[in-house]
Amino acid sequence: MTIYPKKLRLALMLLVAMGFVIGAVQVLATHRGPALPTSAFALAAIVFFGACAAVIARKVFSERPSLCIDDKGLTDHASALGVGLIPWRDISGVQIVAASNQRFLQVNVHAPQAYLARANPLQRRMMALSQRVIKTDQVIFLPQATLSVPLEDIARHIEQRLAEAR
Repeated sequence: MTIYPKKLRLALMLLVAMGFVIGAVQVLATHRGPALPTSAFALAAIVFFGACAAVIARKVFSERPSLCIDDKGLTDHASALGVGLIPWRDISGVQIVAASNQRFLQVNVHAPQAYLARANPLQRRMMALSQRVIKTDQVIFLPQATLSVPLEDIARHIEQRLAEAR
């Protein structure tokens, strides 16, 4: 099973991120009050939403699937925190979770710290934040917002493949 991203939704997310960047640049250019708080806020917005726009743009123009489920396991490129190949032997199960009005497919692995360790420093921070928000020790979450197939169908397919691999 190969799942591609929702390109239209990603394009809309890209427009929103770019709108925030443009708005922050305009604030910097036209602000006439105390400089430090406003400038710091605007610069932070430019950096954050600029980074978001870059990641989203890469996905919009990429032909790479978000998720691939095959004989080797699950290959995750569904978000900026995608961990790549997760072999079947590492997966203990999946479950659908929700946080901040968003749904995710949580991929439960036997050694979540091993996946955390192989991530870059920014990804590790974001994964740790996800752990706290969702209240779990797991670190792999696939967002429904960018996937073109319902999470229930993906979970069912993974559970079937997981049973076959055992």
